Amino acid sequence: MRVPVPAGMALAGARWYNNDGDTVFGEVLVGTGYPASPGDLAGFLGVASGVQGGSSGMASVDFVAPVVASQDALYVAFAFPAAEQLTALGLGGGPGVGYGAHHDGVAGWIGGEDGVWARLHEDLGFIVEPILVEAAPEMAVKSLDDDAPDAALTEPYLAVGPNPFNPATRIEFGLVASARVDLAVYDLRGRHVCTLIADGLDAGVHRVRWDGRDGRGRAMASGIYVFRLRAGAIRLTKAVTLVR
Repeated sequence: MRVPVPAGMALAGARWYNNDGDTVFGEVLVGTGYPASPGDLAGFLGVASGVQGGSSGMASVDFVAPVVASQDALYVAFAFPAAEQLTALGLGGGPGVGYGAHHDGVAGWIGGEDGVWARLHEDLGFIVEPILVEAAPEMAVKSLDDDAPDAALTEPYLAVGPNPFNPATRIEFGLVASARVDLAVYDLRGRHVCTLIADGLDAGVHRVRWDGRDGRGRAMASGIYVFRLRAGAIRLTKAVTLVR
């Protein structure tokens, strides 16, 4: 769904009309794209996981961290359960997001893992509303070219999502200048689990995935882990919960 985000604001969550309270959306992602299409999901940022709402009514989800739009809108993507289908309205009817007349909703698309998007009829819109907060320099910025330095990025940041996660989560961080970057994972006792990045990187937005394994490829147990980012004089940390 393409959700409007006014200038100076950031998307901190979303409200939507939910069909079935038994449905669990595995992940909610946020990205950017042209008005004609959401584009490739590979560039989207995971902002929530294990999301549920009530039946036949409005539901809401708060993101792990607000996201700033470099355009005037952001795409919010709900990952539907692959093995479930919409069979009826209400409780037990299966996954679904409400829609109505275009002036009551936002433009939306339906797609699969092949990356092909089918536009909802132009006269209709998904019932999805943004939860907005004031933008701040440390917030993640989504642009049409996230591999290049973004003009709105004036402070370094570190964001992680989904959180909690299973089996993997993605770390996104922004640099305002080129630097030697060390990004590592530690347990709550301060023991080193693995190193994700140890290299010089250019200014801009960077992403890396952690699959919940240590440096020897062994699956870590459920628990809280800490990402530590060092980039020149910058020191940032984020805690994440792994749920097996």
